Amino acid sequence: MNVVNLKINNASFLVLNTYATEGRPKTALNASADSSDTTITVFSISGFVKGNFYAQIGETGSGNAEIVKMHASTDPTGNTITLAAGLANNHDANEPVYFLNYNRIEFSRSATATGTKAVLATNDIDPTKLYTIYLDGANTTGFGFVRFNNEDGSTFSGYSAAAPYANAGFSTVEYITNEALRETKQKYDNKVLTPDYLIDQINETTRDIRSNKNKLSWTQSFNAVLGATVQGTFIYDLPSDIYDKYSFKAIERVSLGGEIELKQVDPNFFFNTLMDGVHYTQCRTAAVATDTTLEIDNSYDFDDSGSVVVGSDTITYTGVTRSATAGVLTGVPASGDGAIPAAGISVDDYVLQNATTGEPRFYTIFNGSLYIYNLPDSAWDNFNINIDYFKTVTSVDSMDDTIDYIQYDLIKNRLKWKIRAIAENDGVEDLNDPSFVLYQSKLSLLIRKDNNLNARFFRNGYEFDDTKTDDINPAERRNGNALRF
Repeated sequence: MNVVNLKINNASFLVLNTYATEGRPKTALNASADSSDTTITVFSISGFVKGNFYAQIGETGSGNAEIVKMHASTDPTGNTITLAAGLANNHDANEPVYFLNYNRIEFSRSATATGTKAVLATNDIDPTKLYTIYLDGANTTGFGFVRFNNEDGSTFSGYSAAAPYANAGFSTVEYITNEALRETKQKYDNKVLTPDYLIDQINETTRDIRSNKNKLSWTQSFNAVLGATVQGTFIYDLPSDIYDKYSFKAIERVSLGGEIELKQVDPNFFFNTLMDGVHYTQCRTAAVATDTTLEIDNSYDFDDSGSVVVGSDTITYTGVTRSATAGVLTGVPASGDGAIPAAGISVDDYVLQNATTGEPRFYTIFNGSLYIYNLPDSAWDNFNINIDYFKTVTSVDSMDDTIDYIQYDLIKNRLKWKIRAIAENDGVEDLNDPSFVLYQSKLSLLIRKDNNLNARFFRNGYEFDDTKTDDINPAERRNGNALRF
């Protein structure tokens, strides 16, 4: 079990105690128990064993909850659990009983998020309180960590994520969950309304919003650079944070230098029409000047003799060794026209035959990459490939995270609906719940108002027309006069 929720404000650690019981074996008292009793009777002993373990009796945050050590050598038997010491409080029948691995929390600090941790203190968990708080009075900077600990000092949970001391940011996850609980008159419990459950529901809500509105204005990125045009290069990696890299859904525009818009075509048209008759593969082994062979991957489609383009260089050859994975172009001149260039050829450089070179006009998306065509020639190299796209919405995994969405009330309303379904309606979701109705209304409003994303691009007061195919002089492009009208 890992501690997953640590918050630090002004060197004050705040740990939610319900993580000690989350996911642990659970039963309940089948008879009342009095203070000083050294045994308790429960409905089931499943999951409870003797040894250096603990039982928590009562829910975290209740006034009489307590953690007691299990008897080290007496196995739970029948409906009886033997304790190492007497109870401190009286308990009623049906109070929950949890089997715990740990009874303490260790607080540590490091100067960096990945540095060596120094233990600051180890405190007992007080189950009558929802939080365990520790103030580091000696440090004001660095990163804090916590983990659960067994009082024998040798058994630990995993560490929490690093939490910065200087945490002055606005935690929208914590704010939204606290507000949703307060407005539904609920609080964290050890069953369903745990921090992890509420975090999962926030992520589910953001996914639901995205499924209704793919292109969200606050997730748009303008003029991101995929790379520069290079003679012979036509494949570019898409941004790692694009929300869909296998279709056009997340792409608004692709351009050369942010000005010349490329026309979007589907992969079938791109490969079966534009690149019909074009053969390409990649260099398998680096080649240097004077080499008389060029080792490539798949050589089956290449002519028996002829030329290929690698970057800005044309390589000639007189023969081919056929292979799907170990092809070789033979008879390459050792020097002069058609020879391997002085700079050499690198592994994975693209090797093309019959490709049209000139101004890139088209693009497509295939297998997670962006492809352009025509291949840039010498007049069209060194232009940025720019893309306007929509980013993925980052999932949250802790109370300290900030949600990418700016409509916090939208998320809070759906969260309140989910909380009421669990806490008041045995998990049944009431579609007439006022919070859900408000969520649906706000979501519809969001979709209607966020409509500026389909606007066409305008340049210098003219609507851009991507259907024109007149050649553009690269020199005019560099002088800012390259738009097609």
